Amino acid sequence: MNLPGYSSRDQKTLLKAFVSTFTSEEFMVDLVKITLHPSEFGAFSTEKSNSAIDYIKDFLKTLGEMARRLQLSTAKNIQSQIQAVNTLLTIRESSATLLTYENVFQHLATRDLITTKLIQKAIEHKLTDDESFRKLTDNVIDIIHAYYEVISVSSTITLLDNLQEAISDNNLTPFEALKNYKDLVITAYNDLSKLQSLSKAEAVSDHFIITDDASCENLADTLVTYIAKGFSVFKTGFDLFDNVLNGVESSSVHLISAPSNHGKSLMCINMCKRMIEANISDFDKKDAILFVTTEDDIHKLSRRFISIFGNYKFESVRQLYAKAYDVTRTQQIMGMSVDTNNQLNSQIQKMFKSLLKASLLKVTQGKVSLVLKHCNENSFSPGDLGRFLDRLKVEGYKPKLIFIDYMDTMTPTTSVFGNAKEYDKMNVAF
Repeated sequence: MNLPGYSSRDQKTLLKAFVSTFTSEEFMVDLVKITLHPSEFGAFSTEKSNSAIDYIKDFLKTLGEMARRLQLSTAKNIQSQIQAVNTLLTIRESSATLLTYENVFQHLATRDLITTKLIQKAIEHKLTDDESFRKLTDNVIDIIHAYYEVISVSSTITLLDNLQEAISDNNLTPFEALKNYKDLVITAYNDLSKLQSLSKAEAVSDHFIITDDASCENLADTLVTYIAKGFSVFKTGFDLFDNVLNGVESSSVHLISAPSNHGKSLMCINMCKRMIEANISDFDKKDAILFVTTEDDIHKLSRRFISIFGNYKFESVRQLYAKAYDVTRTQQIMGMSVDTNNQLNSQIQKMFKSLLKASLLKVTQGKVSLVLKHCNENSFSPGDLGRFLDRLKVEGYKPKLIFIDYMDTMTPTTSVFGNAKEYDKMNVAF
């Protein structure tokens, strides 16, 4: 197994520490406990295997190889434990009842002190019912998922060690160190979308079972927390939407579709403006409204926002851009002095700053951030959007609304699970 950014000399401390968390005795004991309990694993399917037992065995093989490559101090003990668990899994694979807590030692051809201690702990804390078996099995599978996610971001983990080593060895100037750190942080932003098991662990329970008074109280508490911290209803400023839909709720998706040149983009920018105005008192200063376009470049997009948010005639703003171009072009042709150029550029800059303050900032009032983003068509996917949202969150912003102009020119996240036809009928989404 080759790791990205990994070489024989990369025996890095941080990666070792991460991998070591998956080799604890407690985790190995849990593996033995679910192997010895006489219950079926049930339906199981991943990209790697259709069998839970095969999935665990593949993980143990990968973990053993990694322990050797990283030269973990406990590698010998890990190999002994892995061999014992693999033997038990192989027997379990043939029959769920053949292997029991009582006869487990009879099935081990050889055993050392490490193996004996491992099995004995599993026997002392054996599972007594199917519900405990299911919960522990789910936990084990989640931990294995987390291992593969650590491996998927291992190049970034290794780069962290490499950066620390380079700085410690005085191989980088302060400027180079800061630049490398910045690049590494941006890479780490992108890695966030790979940590699905972490997102799952942090998420609210995805199911509830109502059986009695206590279960009703549990769900009620969850709903109160959700409404207080995670739920919002935004007015759009358009009577049709507000009266029919009663506004836009959190975690909802709405599509606007129409033929070309029918004003979809203009409507979305107008809706963005009105939703900010109608809900301004409900926003927190860290909240953000994201507007993504795959059509206009970022400069043309800003021109549209200045016009609509400032209630200026678009043609007037366009002529202003053209006039600013004429001035800067004249400077180049006439070869004006540096001081004159700086003075003219400063005046143009002040003019645009005043425009932005009188349009965008006047609407947001500094109470919510407006994020404008351009992406080239057929190159931006929902996965890219997720990574950008993660980046905004890490930088301290809380995205509340997302507008996507021309979703039909986005690309599926992957060719395996995506389908370009899914986007054929989508033009503008918010």
